[in-house]
Amino acid sequence: MRIYVDNCVIGLIVDTAPEADELAAFVNITARSDLELVVSGKTSEELRRAQDRLKGQKLQILANLLKRVHSVQEISAAYGASAYGELPYAGEWTDPLLVGLRTIFEPDDADHVFQAARSGCRYFLTVDRRTILDRAAKHKADLTALCPDLDFVSPVTLEGLSRP
Repeated sequence: MRIYVDNCVIGLIVDTAPEADELAAFVNITARSDLELVVSGKTSEELRRAQDRLKGQKLQILANLLKRVHSVQEISAAYGASAYGELPYAGEWTDPLLVGLRTIFEPDDADHVFQAARSGCRYFLTVDRRTILDRAAKHKADLTALCPDLDFVSPVTLEGLSRP
């Protein structure tokens, strides 16, 4: 099962006061060999932008370690990434999925969700309740239409769903 790991879940590792149940669930998830955890280049980019210097250094170590984790090829939503003749000529084109996701999520979050959906992930793993999980619940019907095979879960929820 393929799971996209949001950068805030990775941040649990260096947070000074992470939610204990989410951290414990993430430990169990990372130990399972039957789950394929994926990230995109966007994850490492965001980890490098941490404001706190010490946390930034710890996250940079994690970003370096992530290079060893399977990273999905980033999929462009722009016209310039398509082969000639594949799209209508004239003007700019953005993947309709990304356009739809940007009406629900903040731009960086929409980009992560887009990468997960286009990479065939079954779950989007996050602890970002306010800007991702709550919005995903509020816009469930829209998201089902946009990316029907992608569910939004916290580590605790995923652990409960995917017990071997």
